[in-house]
Amino acid sequence: MDNAGWHAYRRAQRESDYFTKPRRGPDGRFNPVEQVTPMDESFIGGFHPQMPPPSPGPPALPPKDGLNYDLPHRQTQPSISASELTKMSAIDRSKA
Repeated sequence: MDNAGWHAYRRAQRESDYFTKPRRGPDGRFNPVEQVTPMDESFIGGFHPQMPPPSPGPPALPPKDGLNYDLPHRQTQPSISASELTKMSAIDRSKA
């Protein structure tokens, strides 16, 4: 069958099962579609706690010394001493 025919057949089969198969037993109780059983206690939330992790994790970061040598905007300029500032004009001081 083609895809459309297969889907139509499946839909018709499900509807037929819905109306022909009893949903409740002779005592009036609901008949479940699946039987639910207790889970194994070692299986919690989709993983097994006793198993090791799948990977060792990311590598350790290198130690920081507080300086970033590869960043050009972090380079410092030599400071001007107070005695040099007193010798400069106001315009030169504003540019310094």
